[in-house]
Amino acid sequence: MIIYKEYTAFQLKTFGAISMFLDHAYKICFFWIVSGLSVWLHLGEEICYNIVTLLFGVTSMSFFIFAFFCAESCRYTKHRFRYLRNLLVFAVLSEIPFQYLVDTIEGETLKLQFGFTNVLFTLLLGTCACFAYEEMKKRGKGWIGLLAAVLCAGIAWVYGVMAVFACYFFREKKQKFTALGIIIFLLYGIRIPAEDILSYGFDLYMLPSYFIKLFFCLGTILVLQTYHGVKGKGMKYFFYLFYPVHISLLVFVYAVFLA
Repeated sequence: MIIYKEYTAFQLKTFGAISMFLDHAYKICFFWIVSGLSVWLHLGEEICYNIVTLLFGVTSMSFFIFAFFCAESCRYTKHRFRYLRNLLVFAVLSEIPFQYLVDTIEGETLKLQFGFTNVLFTLLLGTCACFAYEEMKKRGKGWIGLLAAVLCAGIAWVYGVMAVFACYFFREKKQKFTALGIIIFLLYGIRIPAEDILSYGFDLYMLPSYFIKLFFCLGTILVLQTYHGVKGKGMKYFFYLFYPVHISLLVFVYAVFLA
């Protein structure tokens, strides 16, 4: 064990929620922050881009924290239908605010564009993958469950769904965190840099930002090692409500005060 401090599920999910809020907030103001920092420090915007990425790097941990606890909920819940229902209801409620948030971050006019969906749909399909695998495994047809997991990953964000499924599929902590680390590396160490290079060409100034994001995302594994199965406070719907509420709040503030 690398980290000896212990935290409850509630504490770690609270950390994840705070980092998610900061992640969305700073992305809305990202270019303003970079420009202001460039003027203040008399540095090029490329350098300030990496400084801001470093300052807010910890916010990239949020999804993988929630993916881990989504898998834990799949493992221990006694009310699977209720859990799926809650994810579906709040995913639907979050979709329109999420679409507006995407427009806000990209600096476009507020409009609906369904190119991709919010993170609750990813967690929902990850949950479906876990439950499908478990049911097929009980019937001696685990391979069909694995195919169902692949199908769910193909419908949504593949790395997100597989992060949830990997944390469910592997029971031993070492195997679980190794699989999660591989998924993070494939995403932040290979997929994102490759897409950027193919789209915009190689940019030496972008290299530090790739390493920073990869470093902090892999750091999620160290954070999760502080969890030892203690649930903590039971605020049943808080984290469901947090997602659509904080997105709606950020979009409202942007539309009223910043647009």
